[in-house]
Order: sequence, then C-alpha cells, then structure tokens
Amino acid sequence: MNKKISKHLCYIFLFIPIILTFIINISSECDIWFLLSHGRYVLNHGFPHTDFLTMHSGLHFVMQQWLSSIIFYSFYKIFGVLGIYFIVWGANFIILFLLYKLCIKINNNKFISSMITIIVDVLLSFISITCRPIIFSLIIYILLFYIMESYRRQESKIIYFLILLSLLEINLHASMWPILFILLGPYVVYYVYSYYIDKNKFIFKLLFILLLMILVGFINPYGIEAMTYSLRSYGIPDINNMIWEMNGLSLNSDLKYVQFFGYLTLFVMIGVSYLFIRSKKKVDFYKLLFFYGTYFMALLNIRNVSLFYICSLVFCSEYIDLKLEIDNRFYKKYIWGYVFAFLLLVCVIILNRESYVLLKKAGQYDVLNYMNCNIDAGEVIYTGNFDGSYYSFYGYKTYIDTRAELFLKVNNHKEDIFHEYYLLMNGKLQYDLFLEKYHFKYLVVDKREPIYQYLKSNDFYHLLYKSKKTYLYMKND
Repeated sequence: MNKKISKHLCYIFLFIPIILTFIINISSECDIWFLLSHGRYVLNHGFPHTDFLTMHSGLHFVMQQWLSSIIFYSFYKIFGVLGIYFIVWGANFIILFLLYKLCIKINNNKFISSMITIIVDVLLSFISITCRPIIFSLIIYILLFYIMESYRRQESKIIYFLILLSLLEINLHASMWPILFILLGPYVVYYVYSYYIDKNKFIFKLLFILLLMILVGFINPYGIEAMTYSLRSYGIPDINNMIWEMNGLSLNSDLKYVQFFGYLTLFVMIGVSYLFIRSKKKVDFYKLLFFYGTYFMALLNIRNVSLFYICSLVFCSEYIDLKLEIDNRFYKKYIWGYVFAFLLLVCVIILNRESYVLLKKAGQYDVLNYMNCNIDAGEVIYTGNFDGSYYSFYGYKTYIDTRAELFLKVNNHKEDIFHEYYLLMNGKLQYDLFLEKYHFKYLVVDKREPIYQYLKSNDFYHLLYKSKKTYLYMKND
C-alpha cells in the first residue's frame, strides 16, 4: 500500500534552499562594482563605446551586460547595499518557482519528485546564485524549457515567446546569448527525427523561429559585436590561468575549488546515469542530449556547471519513482511547521545581517577610506584585477579590473594589457620598466603580489598606508 505524505510538509522542505539563499555571502563578489559603474554611466550618459573606468585611453568597449547593470544600479541607488541582495534573493525565488512549474510540466504532476528535484537542483547550483547577470540568464533558460515542453504537449502560440527571450538575453547578458541556441539544439534534433518518422512539419516552424531569434539579436546597442562577444573572450590561456572559474573541470587540479566541482559533477553524472538505467520508463533521446551535453560543457568550463545543474537535472524528476501518494488535507500541525520555518528564516537574516555589506574584503575598505580623505578623486592608481572595479566605482582611474576580456587586444583594438598583467603577476616582467611605462604615483597592492616585494625594498616608493594584507604605496617626489 502506498504511503501518504502531506503536500504542506513538502512545501516546508522548500524552506531549506530559501534559507540557504539568505546565508550566501556575496560581499566579496568583485564583479558587482563594474556592473554598478556601468549602470550609473548608461543612465547618466548613454551607451559608451570606449572604456571610461580605467587609466587607458581609447580602449574600444562593448558593454555586453548593460541592462543587467541598470537593474543592479537602480536597486543599489534606491535601497543601498540591501538592494543588491533583494535582486539575488528575488531571482532565487523566481528560479525555485519556475523549476517547480517545469518539473510539474515534465513529470505530469509528480509532486514529490518535483520537490526532491528542486531542492537537489538549487543546492547543487549554489555557486550560481550571486550578484551577476547569470541569475537573469538562468531564469531565461528555465523559461525556454518551459515553453518547449509546453509546446511538445499541446501546440500553442507560446512558442513565439522564444523571440522575446532572445531579445532579453542579448541585452541582459550578451556573452551568454549563444547558449540559447545550444540549449535548443536537442529540440531541433527531436523534431528533425519526428519529421523523418511521422512527417511532423513543426521543425520548419522551429527553424523559422530560430531565424527570428537571431535577427532580434541585432536589437542591442552594439549590434553584431555583442552577439559574437563570447567568440572573442573565451578560451584565452592567460585568462584561464589567472581566473579559476574559467578553467575546465579536473580531478587533478591544484585548485581545491576545481577539484571539488570536478568530483561533485562526476558523482551527479554517475548518479543520474544510474537513475536512467534503472528507470522502467524510456528516456527520450533529446533529454540524454541535454544531460550529457551540458555535462561536457561543464568539463570545458566551470562557469557551465550551473547549466548542467539547472538545465539538465530538472528532466530527471520524471524518472524518480517514489510510491507515495499526496494527501491534500491541511493538518493544523503543519501550521507550526510553517511558523518554525519562517522564524528560522528571520533568525538567519538577523544573525547574518553583518555580512550584507559589499566588499567586506579585509583591508580594501580601510584603504579606500584613507584614499578618499587624502587623495583626489580621478587619480590614476595601480590595482590588481580583482580590486580594480571597487576603486574605479569611487572615481579612481585604475590599471586593470575584473573585466578581463576588455584588456584583450582583440576586444579593445589597442593593446593586450591582460597579457602584460599576467607576466607581471608571474614575475616575468621587469618591474622598473613596468613602473616607468605608466608612472604610477599610487599603487594599491596585495601582500601576495610579486610586485609588493619590489616596492618594499625600493627607494623610489614609500608605504603610505596599510590595512591587513592591503598596502598603499606612494612614489617619492
């Protein structure tokens, strides 16, 4: 006899990923600062085509996240730091809701299977819930699946909303815009096969919609440059070596993060493969393409791990066969469950309130305060790429920041600055020649940077201020 479980008890379990959302620490997320700077600039001056944040003049620039930047900056301007968290929390709630609706659509109202899939899915994709445009992209990808799965079950005009998704993605996060077409690939294969077997002519309609999706991609301030942004910005050896999340998954990597996600993703792949094998239900070929295709993408680039978890695991809910029946009666005892879960959520917010401060990174905040009191805004300074965006938001002209692609010659049409920075960080560039080239008066360096040792023992610079591992040096007159 099947056991019964209350639907309300399942809803209580959904508080687990919600509560975890509120303990996400995005205070050290350095990309948020250039996003805020971008949003502020567009609202005040319009769309730029040359970089306006760094010390380098005339760098060709494509603001491929302009709409996301406006959203982040608008919330920051109205609500302050908490506005950024409102966006992250709100996006996570929307992702949870859409995943639930998609699971119900895919598995024909298997409530328990949907709950399990959502909880596992969100816990695994924890790294993606942060103040970056990826949160908007994930919402768009889930909507894409919902539209296609709805269309598979009953033909409707909802399929034309794919064109709107393309328009949104090219303006919210242009570098991820090609992913829309990659995710539609398995559906194209499905309908090609359907035409071959049953003469289903929908493939022609889908190809027409794909053409319209490409055409609306041109509706952005930077045209084809935004559409092809990812082709010029990924797979660069210098960037891969400097930024861990740009690496592919490896079990033998020297980086602990890379190893962790390598093993986690491998175990998930094996577990789901076992689920497919043991399932009494036939697994559609296009779902296998989704699962193993996104797994392969994750192997190539850690940033694609979120695609693997969010975009493919949702299809597994159909094959979770639990002999449980849903009892829709509302037992009063579950009211206390909701109350407890809500109070726990409130406690987490209150206890974690001190972390709701952007850039809590030790030393940077103190150094910036000192500079604001003693150095003129607009001064040219040296910073590493991870900290550059923070100082440029407050008006300083930095050497480099986290927009790694901007500092590639193929994008800025002028100079391969990132390669120079890569050599500098690896001690392969003569520091005196580097400093003579740019004539920095102020340098903000981390104690772990190789150039710190040079400045420490050099008679031409002196220590002006320090906090934790961050040092502010000034050139002698």
